[in-house]
Parts: sequence; structure tokens; C-alpha cells
Amino acid sequence: MKVRIDRAPRTWCWLMAGMVVLAGCDVASRALLEDEFEPPVKNETGIRDVSQKFGDAILAEDYTAAYALTSASLRAKQSVEQFIAEVQSQRQEYFGELKPTRSELEPFMPFEDEFADWESIPKDVRYQDLLGMCTITWHGEIVVTDGQPPEPFETYLDIVVVNDGGQPRIAHIDWINDF
Repeated sequence: MKVRIDRAPRTWCWLMAGMVVLAGCDVASRALLEDEFEPPVKNETGIRDVSQKFGDAILAEDYTAAYALTSASLRAKQSVEQFIAEVQSQRQEYFGELKPTRSELEPFMPFEDEFADWESIPKDVRYQDLLGMCTITWHGEIVVTDGQPPEPFETYLDIVVVNDGGQPRIAHIDWINDF
């Protein structure tokens, strides 16, 4: 006696299982891509150069040199005197009496929708002009007076770097006050 097994339910099960696996892979791959990978910056060398010069100028309190690294659109909104007053205020808030000894750079490129939703970035800074962004982190030590070893500290900010007349320039400084 032959027993006939209906193939339709088995085929349907395999088809459904395959769809679940593919759907899971799509969701997982998008999650991995968005969490693990960012779009590439457009000019890493230029971003690192302008970021390093800016970070060094802030450490040296050479605010005129820092201002010279800003874009024409930022300079149109803020005079050198206004820029210096703001940076001096922010530097005091960030560092106080602390003396950072080194800086670290981390260039990155946000996704376009993330950039559009970034509230502190002025709307006249267009994603198409964006070369990338850079987190500048300053490191140093806090000297403790009770004979304890110095404690490390760090503070940071994000800068938005755009193509300004063929040169990488800072179009926005995002002073991150969450320390």
C-alpha cells in the first residue's frame, strides 16, 4: 500500500520559513549597517587638518586663528569679536582651570536624515556641501590636592566641515554641554 503525502503543505511551510529568514536578514542587515557603519566622509585628510588646527588654536587660545578656519557663511553670521567672545565663554565652561594636554579627532559622516534632524545645525548648512563632521576630544588630568594620583578628564565638541570655495572650512560648532 502506498501512502501519498500531500506536497502543498510542506512546500508552503518551506516558503514561509524562507520568507521569515529573508525578512529577518533584511531587518538585521539594515540595523547593522545603520548602527555599525556610517557613510564615508568626503575628504578625511581635509577634515582632520582643519579639525587639528582648530583644536590646537582653541588650546593655545589663538581664537583669531580658529576664526580663520570657519566658512564664509559662519563668518557672515558672526564677527571675529563675537566668535572670540563665544569661544572664550565656551572654553571657560569646558576647561575652567583645567589644562588639556592633547586632542583626539574622530571624523564621521552622518546619514542625510540624521543630519536634517540635528537641531543645532543651522538649516543653511546643506548636506550636499558637507565633507563630514569631526568630534574633537581634549584630554588632560585633574590634579587632586590630597595626595591622590591625577584623574583623567576629557571634553569634546563636534564641528561641521563643508567645502567652502574648494577648501574644508568649519560651518558650525556644536558645543556639547553634557559633561
